[in-house]
Amino acid sequence: MPGAADLDALAQARASAVQSALLDGTGIDPARVFVIKAAPLATSAGPVRMQLALK
Repeated sequence: MPGAADLDALAQARASAVQSALLDGTGIDPARVFVIKAAPLATSAGPVRMQLALK
């Protein structure tokens, strides 16, 4: 089973991939797309979801 550091690395890699997908060739200002490190959500038996927000 992966440890906390492994899960953090996976989360960061996923966030970077989403950030790249949003910025590559879209014309979106990079200053408007950033990754924050939030506290982990409680685990559940349901599907894993990624939270995106516009501000």
